[in-house]
Formats: sequence, structure tokens, C-alpha cells
Amino acid sequence: MAISNLSGSADATLVKQVTKAAAANIPGDQSAIHQRISGAYAKEAAARGELWGKAIEVVGKIGSDLVKKAKQDKVEKWNDDQLKFDEGITTVDFIPGTENEDGMPEIDYDSEETTYTATDGSTFTTTDINGNVKPIEVMTTEEKLRDIRKQLTNLSWFKKNSIDPSTGQPWTKEAKKKEKQRLKNVRDNIRQSNIDFGAFQETMQTQIGQDNINTIASGMYNAEGMLFAQAMLAGGDPVVQEDPNLAAYDGARAIQGYDEKGNMIFTYVDKYGIPFKKGGKNITIAKGDLDSLVVPKSPKRAVFDTLIDDKALIKNGKFGTSSFYNHINKVVKEQVTDKNTFLDLAFYQGDGTSGSLADSLNGIEYTAEGVASASDNPIFNMLMDAIDNISVEEQNKLDVGGGTDNKPDGQFTKADYNTQENLDKLIFKILSGDNLQLGKNLLEMHYKNAIDTRIDEINTVNNPNPTITTFDDMVIEE
Repeated sequence: MAISNLSGSADATLVKQVTKAAAANIPGDQSAIHQRISGAYAKEAAARGELWGKAIEVVGKIGSDLVKKAKQDKVEKWNDDQLKFDEGITTVDFIPGTENEDGMPEIDYDSEETTYTATDGSTFTTTDINGNVKPIEVMTTEEKLRDIRKQLTNLSWFKKNSIDPSTGQPWTKEAKKKEKQRLKNVRDNIRQSNIDFGAFQETMQTQIGQDNINTIASGMYNAEGMLFAQAMLAGGDPVVQEDPNLAAYDGARAIQGYDEKGNMIFTYVDKYGIPFKKGGKNITIAKGDLDSLVVPKSPKRAVFDTLIDDKALIKNGKFGTSSFYNHINKVVKEQVTDKNTFLDLAFYQGDGTSGSLADSLNGIEYTAEGVASASDNPIFNMLMDAIDNISVEEQNKLDVGGGTDNKPDGQFTKADYNTQENLDKLIFKILSGDNLQLGKNLLEMHYKNAIDTRIDEINTVNNPNPTITTFDDMVIEE
């Protein structure tokens, strides 16, 4: 199976590509799915499971390559030659655009313009948490510090005729004093950023190298983030991608730069130096932002591994399931407090379960030996019940394509889940964690379903009367 056109365009996902590529060879049930009837969902479980398995295979390979890279003995020294691109073509120019004999941008420190642009016209920018787009100067640390020294020199007492660019007039004494302090602050930030980044790079390598990331969740919702992490670990060198599914990322790298305050920012670019984009914004990373690249494994997994307790089920199951359900509700409410924690737990097969929440929603489960098979469980009804329990406004945010020509129309209706294609989109959106409360509701239902399944298994073994199917129906002698 090949995945074509996987690029850095807005909202690109491996799941979408895998589904599209595999659909031609996998029969899918396209009949309408009633809100309360999971029949059609069950019929297409095998097809969905196969698609899901192929998606996991692709993103799992990215994850394993990333972990392998991170297990190197040392952190890569950052490549000072990071702006030389393939085929000897200068595709990123330092304005005004001249190059030296090595093919590198000739830096003119007297120039007021200090922004690199790609040949497609893209500028190097980053978007802060408030949505503000800010320019990035693509420079090595040495170049940036040299630029600051040059600017400070221009403000020295013997540079009497230097001009304040904000006024077009000679510097006033007060303005010059403020500008000197600003530049010194930028210089201090540059130095501190280098220290912080060194620590961050080591942490990133350690966390990934010790396999402390959920590679499936990371790949499903941020495949480019994992590929960017590969580039970060490569220290500015291009990363070879032999998988034809990842051809658009072959030769991609991370480019170092600084914002106006001297904070180090890295941009993910293709082999021609053009920034990859997500949601219309350049893909960038600052210090300590590892969670934006990968989904870490949550330490809260340990709590969820206690939810399906055989001894407690056998001992106390005769009293019904309410106490187990209440405990699940309490754990989910207290432990799942952010999107990344939800993503990890939604893509984690906890002890006592036959698969993760994501597996269940995509129609597969695993045997005790780890063998995957089509799942015929009531998860679809659970999904619709969970959606029923959120507001209409929140429901409409789940719209995936029920309008004209199957395009989103801002309304969540039966059309948003009455085909395999739309149901796949809906499940993908729900599992993203963007609606955290909906995700938590489903996580609760998933573990409650596991409780019910385990009780049925225990009853089957211990109950001599096949007409009695639940603990509530049995009289258990002390």
C-alpha cells in the first residue's frame, strides 16, 4: 500500500491518507447507520480494523525510526551549515540576496532587513500562543551575536552620526540608552536560549530514546511533529526518508533562528528550504515545547491499570457494577485534565482491556496473545450516547461532511456518520481530545464496557446455569 501526497499542507494526517489509499482494496459497508443501531458499524468492523491496522503500521514505523535515532550515544552538535540545500541551489536567500563563494548567504550587518525568505515567497515566522505572527531571523548563534555586537558598536559614542531607524533622525541620548539596554537584553536571551535549548535537546533525546512517548497517538495526530523531532535530533542535518509514503519529507531539516527578543526558534523545512505548514502556519518549536512534537506517555497510566481488578470483581461483583462504575468516573474526572493525557490514554491498552479506546472505536480488539481481530461490541451505541450528552453547540463542532457534496455544513446530523468515510472522520475528530469532556465520557464508557465484558467472562466460567448471565442474577454464597 502506498500513501501519496503526504505533505506539510494544512491539517494533513496519516489516517486520512491511509484510509484513502486502502479503501480501493477493502470492501466497506456504505449503508445508513441508525443512531441507536450498531448493525452497520459491526458489519464494517473488519474493513475498519484492516484500515486501522495499516495506519498503525505506517505511523509505528515513523515512531520506531524516531526512537532508534534518539538512542544514539550523544546529542548531535548543531550544524552551522544548515542553509545549504539540495542540488547546490540556493533556495533561501538573505536579503538582499547575495551569496559568498561557498554558496552561503552573504550577511550584511549594516542592512536593516534581516529576514530570510524561501524562493516560493515564504517568510520565516512563528505564531505565539495569542495568535500573533512574528518574524524569525534565520541565523546561527555566532551570526546572531555578531549582529548584536555590530548594532551595539553603531550606538557607541564615536558613532555620532548614526541614525535611529524609528525616527530617521540622529539618536537622542535617551533613545540610545534604551536601545543599548534592549540589545543587551536580546544578547542575554540568546545566551540563555542556548543553555535552555541544550537542556531541552538532551531531555528530548532521553525521553524519546527511552520510549517514553506514545508513538501511535503521536503519529495519528501529529505525524509531522514526529518527523520534526527526527530533524531536531539530527541537529540541522537533512533527514533521509526511504519510505515512499514520506517522500515529501525526504531531506527535510530543522532550521535555527531567533525572534526579535533573542529567543531561539526552530522551523521545519523541506529539502528546498520551504517551511512546512499546519493550519496555515509555519511549523516551529521553541524551548521546552516537546509536547507539541509528540504525545508523552502519561504516568497516569498506572492508575488506569488498576481499574479492571479481577480479585475485586470476583469478590464484590455480586453487589453489582455501580461501585466499579463510580470508581471509573472518579479516576477519569481526576486524572484526565489535559489533551495530551487524554490522547495517551485513548491510545493505550490498559490492563484488563481487549484494546484501547481508539481500537474499540475503530472496530478491533486484541486477544491475550496480542492478535488483532474484528470487534463486535456495543461501542457505536456508546459513542452516540456520549454525543447525546453534550450540548447542541458542541455537537455541531463534530460536523465532518453532511452538507452539499458531503462538505461540512456546521450542523451535526445523521449524514455525518451514515457512511464509512464520514464515520472514520467523526471518530478521528472525537479521538483528538479537542472536546475533552466528550473524550472523557467515552473513556469512562470504554472502561465500564471492559468491566461488563470481564464480569461476563467470569460468570461463564463460574456459573453452572447458562441462563444466569450477570452477578445481579446470581445468589452467591459467602
